[in-house]
Amino acid sequence: MAGGGKMTSLVYNLIKYKFMSEGFNPKEYRDKLAKDLKTIGDHGERAKALESEQGSWRYMSAEEKHLIAVGEHPEKVRQERLKEIVNEKLIAPRVKDKVGEILNKIEKDGRPFYEEESYYSNSSHCQWHESYSALKWLGDNDDAVKGETTWGANVIMGNRVRRVARRSSDGEIQQLPINLEKFAIIGYMLSAIADEIDYDKNPDRWFHLPLGGARVTLNNFVRNGNADAGGSPEESKEFSADERINRIATTIDNILAKQEECVMRDGRGAFKGYDPVKRAAVLADLGSLRGELINLGSDLAKKIIAEVDLLTQKLEEEEAELKNEE
Repeated sequence: MAGGGKMTSLVYNLIKYKFMSEGFNPKEYRDKLAKDLKTIGDHGERAKALESEQGSWRYMSAEEKHLIAVGEHPEKVRQERLKEIVNEKLIAPRVKDKVGEILNKIEKDGRPFYEEESYYSNSSHCQWHESYSALKWLGDNDDAVKGETTWGANVIMGNRVRRVARRSSDGEIQQLPINLEKFAIIGYMLSAIADEIDYDKNPDRWFHLPLGGARVTLNNFVRNGNADAGGSPEESKEFSADERINRIATTIDNILAKQEECVMRDGRGAFKGYDPVKRAAVLADLGSLRGELINLGSDLAKKIIAEVDLLTQKLEEEEAELKNEE
């Protein structure tokens, strides 16, 4: 086999890893992990627990067990990696389709991520955890094995993106899940703005004010270390360091303060409408914020497309190299 030195190095690392985890039973671990995850009723919490565990040596050891088992047979290792590449190459078209879908929804009515009662991520009335956080919006039913739920399908695709990015040595590809998470939260803010503008037409629809709830969700990313918003610690650091997103969070704070000043209430303190002059000023601010978010989302979409194109290029290069080793 040509290129045997590279494959021998891979086999050496796999065997070395086996010795490092001597005494570890991957099957027992996988069974216990599956059992423990089933005890977590909240899907969002379950996703966070799984995402956290995926970075552990135990998870990686169990996931790569079949490779370790054939570590003395480089040809089998090569064939396994070629199979993985086939699945990983499906990431780029999926991401492009989903990003395009969101951009189209923004252009159509400004609501790429629909909410019924609350954009407030800590609320049980919010769909953020269930449908949008942790890249679950990337998934489709065909990502799931038979009998899997839609939620499970979404987790599969989101985790696949994160694993590929984590495995890559290219810094641009490593940014892919972070930029996808930013793109999603921007879409969520845009949806909240659209509903905030229409709030006075249907105030009874909302458990929390749309923009106020979205502000909590954004703050959980930017200021509270992702505690209640999904994602990962690495993504939280990226959000906290992003000046444009921090500026948006501050702008939302200012708009909400101005909006509170234009609320009119009845004798019992219940909402009865807005002062029309002050409300017009708030609507102008919301329009400006919407424009800024659209520009930021457009810039991120371009980065994301470039990242998945680069990912495809790297995978094709690796695939060609492995095929040449036949």
